Amino acid sequence: MRRQRTFVPHLSNSILTTEERDSAETLLRENGIQTSIHYRPIHHFRAYTEIQQNVHLPITEAFAARELTLPLYPSMTDPQIDTIVSAVVQCRLRAV
Repeated sequence: MRRQRTFVPHLSNSILTTEERDSAETLLRENGIQTSIHYRPIHHFRAYTEIQQNVHLPITEAFAARELTLPLYPSMTDPQIDTIVSAVVQCRLRAV
């Protein structure tokens, strides 16, 4: 018997401008929605700065300044999803 494989997403990352990300993070927090910054530049971690100092990775740093991890879990309701999407869209529209 062959097992069926199911894709189970565990992260929902958005790439915004830095201003949009900060605005979205604030707006979502004000609506009781937790976000996080999942992909921090690894060369900023203490373990790496102790080995190699003054490392500058501009593309990595630019990406990290724009990434925002949004909630994603199996029991999310449609109204919860709508609230998150509306907040991100609202931030994008403000930036235009």
